[in-house]
Amino acid sequence: MAHNRDCEHVGPRGPGERLGAPPAGWLVVAITVLVFVPTLGLGRVALDDLWLWSDDSPLRAPSAATLHHVWFELDAHARHDVGTEYLPVRDVVVAADMAVWGAHEQGFHATQLVLYAGTVLALGGLLIRFGLRRDLAWSDAVAAAERATRSGHASTLALYAQLLARAGRAPEALGFAERAALRRPEDARCARGRLELMIALGRYAEAEPIARALIARDPSGPSQLLLGRVLAGRGKLSEAAVQLDLAAALGARAANSLPEGDGVQSRAGQ
Repeated sequence: MAHNRDCEHVGPRGPGERLGAPPAGWLVVAITVLVFVPTLGLGRVALDDLWLWSDDSPLRAPSAATLHHVWFELDAHARHDVGTEYLPVRDVVVAADMAVWGAHEQGFHATQLVLYAGTVLALGGLLIRFGLRRDLAWSDAVAAAERATRSGHASTLALYAQLLARAGRAPEALGFAERAALRRPEDARCARGRLELMIALGRYAEAEPIARALIARDPSGPSQLLLGRVLAGRGKLSEAAVQLDLAAALGARAANSLPEGDGVQSRAGQ
């Protein structure tokens, strides 16, 4: 069965997993694609420049005269048929898009998705070539994708939290991990990702009720371990020892494939 890892491992990573590694750029691209891929099912939307995409747009069958009009007509009133702004590059790209896709309006969204993802990836690479440190370059590339993550998809928010945590920006990562957990309250992995960041930031008092609520619906080893760490951080060492012991027992049972009903229950009550 497929294992959903959208919300796992959003905590800070070790020095061997620096954000500057090549996969970081592809993770940024993955964020943008996840956000915008639903647009592939759309046709024309209200925010499109309808005069450009209308059936009678002069850009649907551009001629030499049309291209001359696009590039050299500077009077706003005279160029009203392609918009009053002077945006010749946009107009030529729209004309090329129409030539490729014809009446298939979903194709226009595919073009925009490819261009946007490529732009984000190229931005990180360009900043690296300019001499910016790799971690900072990809952090800035993340900022370019930040508007996209405002859509609120839980998997996207969790991915962005992971990327920020790898960049050493745990406080910002926590905000996105919290939103992911709220969007997907039934997913224990999102809750654990949120708790990992709260522990990293030393926010044990706030984390304790969240960890206890997690245990109530997911009494697994990883969740028990997180509660134990939270309790230890709060100085509740006796209770933390019980939780950590239980987490170790659950981990051992999973590793050895022990049947249900072994001695873990009685050990937890000690």
